[in-house]
Amino acid sequence: MRVGMPEGHPLAGPGGPVRMADLAGCPWATGHVGTNHADLLERTCVELGGFRPDVRYRSNDLMVIFAMVAQGGAVCLVPDLALAEREEGIVVRDVADAPVDRRMVMWTRVGAEVRPSVEAVLRELRRSADLLVERRPSCRRGAP
Repeated sequence: MRVGMPEGHPLAGPGGPVRMADLAGCPWATGHVGTNHADLLERTCVELGGFRPDVRYRSNDLMVIFAMVAQGGAVCLVPDLALAEREEGIVVRDVADAPVDRRMVMWTRVGAEVRPSVEAVLRELRRSADLLVERRPSCRRGAP
């Protein structure tokens, strides 16, 4: 996860990672209450920055969150895979305090992997994960 902010934000200029505490007074955009995105933002702000975020915008659609950042002046936590840096009006920075990670897990029922259809899907998901790790060094792949 990284921090997304509008181009005009004082911390958006040339530079490296951003400390969460430096974002304490900012308006935030995140997912709806009870979603992983909203919970992760709350934990990250409290644990790394020492503040509760002033969430002004909520959506479970990343494109809407990006619009709130670019046009509404909010900041957000954004998954690295979302490629927010490609969105007009948004600057993306790493979090300086510590890595902020999310984990994606693939579950199957015990014994289901012997079915040809399940085996094919698992094989393609693993292949896709390997390619993604090659292209996005910030991603790490766990056990196969």
